[in-house]
Amino acid sequence: MLKYLPYVLLIAAVTAVLYAWGLYRSSRQERDLLDVLYGKGERLVLRELKKGERSKKELTQALGGIKASLFYSKNRVQVQDPKAFADNLLSAMCDKKLIVAGRKGGSDYYRLP
Repeated sequence: MLKYLPYVLLIAAVTAVLYAWGLYRSSRQERDLLDVLYGKGERLVLRELKKGERSKKELTQALGGIKASLFYSKNRVQVQDPKAFADNLLSAMCDKKLIVAGRKGGSDYYRLP
């Protein structure tokens, strides 16, 4: 009977580690989804700006239908308010110096540095 005790303890330890890992991943899931969404948005904006200078309105329309999901989860996130998402994303990209903002004719324009 005592020869099975190490196996039972090993199974209990593995189960505890897997359970803790699952809790950690589920607690970070929302943040990870938003990181993926913002990463997709950055790539899309950079791709659009490689074609030339774009207005804020054009970029907002392009960012409208972005969706993101994690490979290990069925949960997804999608842009519901493209204007607010574009405002946050474009200002963050300007802060990181990935893009340069300008103003022409009363409207905001963006270009690559």
